[in-house]
Amino acid sequence: MIRRPPRSTQSRSSAASDVYKRQKVYNKQKKAGKMAEKALEFHVVNLDGRFDIDFIGQTTEMLVSGRDMSVKRIDYSRQEKRGEVEVMDEVYAIAVNPTNLRQMVLGGGGKTADLIEDFAVDAPSVTLKFEGDVTSLAWSSSGRFLAAGAEESCAYVFDAVSEKTYKLEPGHEGTVVHVTFHHEERFVATFGSDGHDNVYTFLTKEMPTPALVRRQKVSKETSCKGPQLLQGTWQPMTDVLALPGGKNMSFLKRGRLQNDWDLSFDPNLRHDGDITIINFLRGATQVVTAGLDRRLCLWGFARRELLATFTAPECLQRLKFHEASESLVMTDFGGRYAVWEKVTRETVRRVMGVERPARRPLLLDEDME
Repeated sequence: MIRRPPRSTQSRSSAASDVYKRQKVYNKQKKAGKMAEKALEFHVVNLDGRFDIDFIGQTTEMLVSGRDMSVKRIDYSRQEKRGEVEVMDEVYAIAVNPTNLRQMVLGGGGKTADLIEDFAVDAPSVTLKFEGDVTSLAWSSSGRFLAAGAEESCAYVFDAVSEKTYKLEPGHEGTVVHVTFHHEERFVATFGSDGHDNVYTFLTKEMPTPALVRRQKVSKETSCKGPQLLQGTWQPMTDVLALPGGKNMSFLKRGRLQNDWDLSFDPNLRHDGDITIINFLRGATQVVTAGLDRRLCLWGFARRELLATFTAPECLQRLKFHEASESLVMTDFGGRYAVWEKVTRETVRRVMGVERPARRPLLLDEDME
């Protein structure tokens, strides 16, 4: 027979107060210079500063694209360039198919998104045309659907099997700056320079064509060419969308009905400037945020506690987490990238200089004798 420790009788308000107190203590230590920040080395890969990155499967290699009209293949663990391919136009967005690593899509200043295989950039299998420069690309988890945003009001979803393209309407009043898929491909979210987030249902039995189910104001109007990109993300295995835009992280959670979405704010997950990027690590145990204050913050999501922080030379424009190597790659608007390898709790403890006690073990009957 297993005997578990008694549940805590602490109220929710008291728990929230404890989180607030821990955050207040951290702020005092940070201000006094008693808490060390994570030190990362940035590497220059593109002097212009508008570029994208994506990983190649389970390896430690990534693709880097930018305005120098090339796609570089870099081993971020060894800081070695493994190859480089020249392209015809500036590339602002890149995405590798998660189920077919030979297939990737490039989009940018040519106002097209080219689907290519084996780096055959001169012979794309499919070319999607847009009215403006391509700003964001994202594959669904199955590798079948591709979402694309550009400097126009609407985003598009391409079905790689049927080769049919869906237009997400109604769109934004400005440029689409970011697109992201739900893990089960039931929803797709777009973020625009008008400061709004649009959530669409996607190819369900009830709605065979995409339909807008929620439009949420998350920030003031921004410029897709400036540092105020809005990059939200879906919380893994849930119908919750994490929203940037304000100093506090906010969440859009789906209710029981199709069009029932609840908006909430978390006062504990906070930056000094507006949050621009959100990314979940290791499922949803940790979350990383970046903001206009140039800070990158790593949070323990369950307890809403700040685990580590880092100040970048300039505002960050991309954050991508590699599950296999547990590495976090970030890029800034100065054309540089940095890699935080092995983002684990052990690393966090060393950075913060804090050792946390182990969890209380289960008590067996023989232990009580």
